[in-house]
Amino acid sequence: MVIKNERVASILEIVEQFKACDVTHIARLYYSGNSQPIKKAQAKLTAMIEYGLLKRKRNNINCRYYYYLDREPTQLQHKLLLTELYIQLCEKYGQKNIEFVPEYSAVPGIRPDAFIKVQYNRRTYLYFAEIQISNTPLDLLKYERAYIATRQSRIFPEGVFPSVLAVTDKIVPAGSRHLNIITIDTGFNNLNRLVS
Repeated sequence: MVIKNERVASILEIVEQFKACDVTHIARLYYSGNSQPIKKAQAKLTAMIEYGLLKRKRNNINCRYYYYLDREPTQLQHKLLLTELYIQLCEKYGQKNIEFVPEYSAVPGIRPDAFIKVQYNRRTYLYFAEIQISNTPLDLLKYERAYIATRQSRIFPEGVFPSVLAVTDKIVPAGSRHLNIITIDTGFNNLNRLVS
């Protein structure tokens, strides 16, 4: 029996926020201290499906189930990578030190996949995340324009414009005058480049 407790509410919130997640995401976020985190997460997710709280479908990429709320997500690989980025950050810096806003739209002219705020060693790091898995190159010009447009505003503290975090295995153009561009591979092997 599924009891609508804090953990169930948190799982539903994560699935709603990211539109898709798989069992490893839930296991790592909520059951990492358990001796069998995958089994515990599978049991909880299965019960949530039986009670109509979640839906699931098998992923063609890795044959794992992915979980969603009402509508089956489009751009599944993209959404799962965004969820994975969040989980990786939570594991590295602690969930309470991460603010993660998918589909951020507060800055005119850009709509990054997420706005990320990381608190680490008494410092704050700001990022616009772009998951770039298509062959379309990352559009840095829109970030240049946004930087120029927001220079005088108080959207970000102390006039600091967030770094652009490109999660991709593609080549990202370098040499921007105004932007700090950080490239992380889709396996998150170089996530340590994020904060210095």
